[in-house]
Amino acid sequence: RVIAMLLLSVIDGISHPSIREDIGVIVKGTISALVAEGEYGLAKQIMDKIERYYLKDAFFLSLLGECECQLGNRERGLSLIREAFFLEPKDVELSLLRTDVVRKVISIMEDEGIVEEEEKREWFPVYAEILGIFSERKPLSDREFAIVREDIKETFNLMQAGSMLVDNNRRNLKAEIMRKCFLLLFDRKSDSLGVREELLMIIKEIDPKIYELLFRKDTLS
Repeated sequence: RVIAMLLLSVIDGISHPSIREDIGVIVKGTISALVAEGEYGLAKQIMDKIERYYLKDAFFLSLLGECECQLGNRERGLSLIREAFFLEPKDVELSLLRTDVVRKVISIMEDEGIVEEEEKREWFPVYAEILGIFSERKPLSDREFAIVREDIKETFNLMQAGSMLVDNNRRNLKAEIMRKCFLLLFDRKSDSLGVREELLMIIKEIDPKIYELLFRKDTLS
């Protein structure tokens, strides 16, 4: 907490490169410790001052989202957690996410046989969307949408071709393409660009069970 207070007192005077390169590890370590101790208000004070430097950092966004949830800003918090998992799930520290609906999603995944930490991170955004925990979603730009869509097509073609890359890493590749499909599926552009049916076809082809769950009415919201 002493280090946190010191950071809070000087952080306004630190330039972007300095934060990222010189004390970035200290900042993240301090935030992690504060969140682990339940000091959500102080952690958020620090993160609010440096958020603009970490807009593409999944670790940072997930902890900011956790703080928002714990401080009563549930919709924004879950939106940030969603963004973190879709950015880079391997960088999210699951043990620090204690929000009730997040833990419930993890519990349901465990019941489905997803028990390894890496698997949980990969599949969390898919199950969270199925279970309807997100009411706010950051929209993708046209360029972002197009890039993800093309990536999905290329990965799906690899899977269809049965390449050795897919054979050696089928589970992670499967989770990756499903995650990206769900990212686009719940973006408003999926209807306006007419790609919804395309995405549903890919989801059904890759994992019929997930496809069926998608149309169930059970939610946690």
